[in-house]
Amino acid sequence: MSSNRTIAKNTLFLYFRMILLLVIGLYTSRLVLQTLGVSDYGLYSVVGGVVAMMGFMHSTLSGATTRFLNVEMAQGTEESKRKIFSTSVFIHLGLCVVLLILGETVGLWFVMHKLNIPEGRYVATMVVYQLSIVSVLFTVMQIPYDAAIIAHEKMNIYAYLSLFDASGKLLIVFLIQVLPWDRLMMYALLTLLISIISRIAAQIYCRRKFSETTFSYCFDKKMFQEIMGFFGWDLFGNFALMTKNEGNNILQNLFFGTVVNAAVGLATMVNQTITNFVSNFTLSFKPQIIQSYIKGDLNRTFFLMNNGIRYSFFLILLIIVPVFVETDFFLSLWLHSVPTYVSGFVKLLLIVSVISVQNPLMLYVIQATGKIKMMSIINAMLFIISFPVCYIFFKNGYSPYYQYYINIFIFIGIAISTVFVLKMNVGQFSILDFIKNVLSRNLAILMVSAGLVFIFRYYISANSLAIIIASEIIVLSSVLLIGISASERKWLLAQIQTKILKK
Repeated sequence: MSSNRTIAKNTLFLYFRMILLLVIGLYTSRLVLQTLGVSDYGLYSVVGGVVAMMGFMHSTLSGATTRFLNVEMAQGTEESKRKIFSTSVFIHLGLCVVLLILGETVGLWFVMHKLNIPEGRYVATMVVYQLSIVSVLFTVMQIPYDAAIIAHEKMNIYAYLSLFDASGKLLIVFLIQVLPWDRLMMYALLTLLISIISRIAAQIYCRRKFSETTFSYCFDKKMFQEIMGFFGWDLFGNFALMTKNEGNNILQNLFFGTVVNAAVGLATMVNQTITNFVSNFTLSFKPQIIQSYIKGDLNRTFFLMNNGIRYSFFLILLIIVPVFVETDFFLSLWLHSVPTYVSGFVKLLLIVSVISVQNPLMLYVIQATGKIKMMSIINAMLFIISFPVCYIFFKNGYSPYYQYYINIFIFIGIAISTVFVLKMNVGQFSILDFIKNVLSRNLAILMVSAGLVFIFRYYISANSLAIIIASEIIVLSSVLLIGISASERKWLLAQIQTKILKK
């Protein structure tokens, strides 16, 4: 199968996964909110946030392991792949020990003495916290296997496991309504059980299909130092990102309570559900971007990166524009009773998503070079600023919205800096060509689409459904007329004609 066909196949699997996850996830979260109540839902979100602060190294090690496995997939031997995998398992075991110690000392103290816990929910909070720690440990030990699945481009397995996880969580919501125990504690316990089953299934699959994932004691000191060198700088950037996301969520709890945490959790879920469509699309590009760079094929590397950014932008606009203009309509369909702040939080998060859509694909190229020091330092500086600035605003009586206003400026800075860091790492990358062929087209589509949708929304009398349909037509027309080249339009027209003639 050709590389382009592999990307297309993997994208279809991931999109099929995301469509089902969208339906299941939104329906599940609505039931969870109704079943647990706003206060317990917010409590679950903020306690999970504390655990996520300890598990921030998860995404760092995942990126490092995936990067090194992809390098070996391009130029390594079976033995070198086995060494990479086994060394990464040792690293993750060590990380589990560190996280367990932090969780039962610093993290436990913070939950017991600093969080704003509603009266009568102390025991439930402790149970949820301990179960969340166990969940983090299982998640960390799953990273090498997830990395192997992605490196081998088996996105169908990735999709099936995610669907099992989502379906299990939907079943949990119905179970906790009939079980005679505390609903919050049972939700946390059963969610952990589903996660454990999913992770065991992934390990069994990997060990049967990928020979390098059969663990053996082949610890390689040199390889360990290389992975940890990459990991160290990536850790620095992700630590700052953790501080921004989870630290600000804790600030929301300290200043505004669990009700605002519930609003943050719901808004974040809406945003993640939408942006996951795009992140899954870009994930299908990652193995081949890294492998193309390692083989020295820069033309294909930039071809994949540029087209990935363009198409990602098209996809996210098709989803975000109608949701942005009719946020209240979508939320009322989903939740019926919409908590305060959710609508405003959703809109501000969607703006951040549009700004940052180009970053993942450019970061794949930067990771392929192995030179992530500068990018990590810049990201860390920008992310770390967020925490004290939010604290100052909240301390002086400003609304919870200011967290997201600050994030918009931070992600603009990250988007700009990513372009220049890529140029520093790969001299052949042309910023002017990128602006001309990618960025300018994306900005033109955004301006035209936003302008026309705004005119339709505010100057033409229409119901919500008509506005949503018009928004999709406007964005799609803008993409076809402005976003793609004449040759791409010609190819697309030929494909449509071929399909029609076959019928």
